Amino acid sequence: MEVYILIGSIVAVLAAIPFIRIFCKRLSMKRRITRACLAEGAVLHPAHRGWHLGRRMGKRCDFYIETPTTVYAVKLFASHKRSQYLIFTDDGCVYSRKFLNFISRYGTGPRYSKDSKPRKLPDYDFCFGYKDEWASKEFCPVLLLNPTSIEVHRNAVRKETIVSSGETVAGMTLHTLPSLLNELERSQSAQ
Repeated sequence: MEVYILIGSIVAVLAAIPFIRIFCKRLSMKRRITRACLAEGAVLHPAHRGWHLGRRMGKRCDFYIETPTTVYAVKLFASHKRSQYLIFTDDGCVYSRKFLNFISRYGTGPRYSKDSKPRKLPDYDFCFGYKDEWASKEFCPVLLLNPTSIEVHRNAVRKETIVSSGETVAGMTLHTLPSLLNELERSQSAQ
């Protein structure tokens, strides 16, 4: 009986590792965004309690960053594993690609990939908690990949390309945390 409890505990800890990674990355993200907003003169407006722990399939925007000229409406999106690719399609779906490598005694071997089932992205509500005084400012919906995977791709009609930070996919600008912080810094220095 004790062996089953031990095995069950080990399996539970292994299953929780991706979520522990997400939690730690999000705490770090909260600190860095708060610090950057103070340094750049931007204002952080949480859209709900626990804004830094937003779910990727939740429909509401998680927080806003207000600069003198722009309002960034940010929705958080997490990759559970760093070692996989995250692929967005033009029809508004997302799926991941995992790899299985076989290594021979010569150091090389075949590499197989397995795609997960595509999931339709929800219609994110970037106007949840939007304030009327922001109407004169530029509105920028952002999908913040935190933590992110090793690569992000766009699959458009059987042609897959790598997506870099700052590109628009499905009406949203994709950013990683460093690229969003750079964007805030650039918007402040442009004034």
